Amino acid sequence: LIEDLPKVSVQRPQWADCRGYEQLFEQHWSEIPYGYFDKLHVYRELGVNGSKRQRFMSLRDRVRRTLPNTSCGVVYLRRASTLDGRTAANEAELMNTLAARGVAIVDSASGAQSLLTAALDADVIITHEGSQAAHALLALQQHGSLIMLQSPYRFYNPHLEWTRLLGMGYGTIVGRATDEGFTISPDEVLQMVDLLKP
Repeated sequence: LIEDLPKVSVQRPQWADCRGYEQLFEQHWSEIPYGYFDKLHVYRELGVNGSKRQRFMSLRDRVRRTLPNTSCGVVYLRRASTLDGRTAANEAELMNTLAARGVAIVDSASGAQSLLTAALDADVIITHEGSQAAHALLALQQHGSLIMLQSPYRFYNPHLEWTRLLGMGYGTIVGRATDEGFTISPDEVLQMVDLLKP
């Protein structure tokens, strides 16, 4: 059986949240830089289907069995890197406006378990386009919504398919181009929260 075979992984990037998720999900990976095999099964998990939904739900259940439930309402998930052109030039203004309306500000660089504890069962998670949005798939409450803040210079939103797969809401706000990059209207974000909040 495939399940009985030893599992190995190529060497992976040293992202801050990887180890936290591995501990949370009791995953143990043996990483190798290269190898020779008589027989090799390669796992490729990119499809969006019922099987993937079942696995997501299993992971979401494990998070809730392990971490305390905070039910924090609305969360702004800040990107770890703000220098790659995907974060609005007026992020400080945006965060100040959201915080004044009771939105919790969570830094994605805080590590998987700290992030999930701070955002668990949020009604809405707001973030700029980027891989950190994947945290929302585990953190959002069952019928919560993800709001993606999008650069006008690029458009990439695979999280739309993933949130639909999980029965969650999804909204996109495209920024306005400026000489400094782009800006996001805090008022538009708050209007979208009102539209999507369960």
